[in-house]
Amino acid sequence: MKITRIHSCLKQNSGMSLVEVLTAVGILSVAMLALVAMISNLTKSQATITGKNEANIFMSTMASYLISEQGCQNSLVNPNLLVPTAVPLPFTLIGYDGFGATGGNIATGTQLTPRLKVVEMTIRDKGIPGIMVVKNSQPHMRTIAQIKIKLQATAAGGDMALRERFVEIPVLQKVGALGKIKACNVDIDLEDACNAAGGSYSGGACTPGVTCTFKRMAYGCWPYAACPKTSYPDAIKFTKTSAGSIPAGVCPGTSTPSSTGLVNYSYSAAPCGKGGCTKYNNTAYFYICLKCQ
Repeated sequence: MKITRIHSCLKQNSGMSLVEVLTAVGILSVAMLALVAMISNLTKSQATITGKNEANIFMSTMASYLISEQGCQNSLVNPNLLVPTAVPLPFTLIGYDGFGATGGNIATGTQLTPRLKVVEMTIRDKGIPGIMVVKNSQPHMRTIAQIKIKLQATAAGGDMALRERFVEIPVLQKVGALGKIKACNVDIDLEDACNAAGGSYSGGACTPGVTCTFKRMAYGCWPYAACPKTSYPDAIKFTKTSAGSIPAGVCPGTSTPSSTGLVNYSYSAAPCGKGGCTKYNNTAYFYICLKCQ
């Protein structure tokens, strides 16, 4: 009897049935498919992130190059590039040796890295009205050149277009010079500022057209005579009768007051009640007294 029972137990636990085996295989197949899909998505995500990182690095180094003196000369001045119009024109980056450099020029169609390609590169005028400035004693028109770059990243699942990027550069056009770009990122320099102030520029130094002597500081407040509690020991306080008024005698002798700025502030004073004291908004005006000749 014992032998029969043992034999029966062994027979019952001898292995898995065909249904159980098929079920296990099915579950394992579903799990493997899910794992493969997850790995594929991770790969695509990694490729997308890598493409965006490469695009950001390229845009950063390209912008730094273009706003440099060398980049401006190579890509905008030396090619005798016309001042941009409202219509986008093809643009070529010349002499660039930063991230994605291919040993030559960069333009529409350039493959920057195995994953990154330039699919569009154009230049146009941004449309902001120009400003007349003086550079090296010559009149120039200052406008904004807008360079548009559209990049494409290649991933395992195919190409993906990244969003358009823009680089904006102030450019100078010499008036009467047939619309050519003459310089970039240039504001009025020391010589021009000196000439504009009526001085004379020579040897890197500016000699003022007039000589001024500092006499003292003065300040007043409006619309309330009360000024901040802060002490101004080196300044003479005076009472203003209007925002622009300066009483006679504020500056000594023949010196005249010149505004140096203002400060807006609030203070509390009587009448005071249960809700506290009345709050006043006031402005302090500051001046220096100069005698020029």
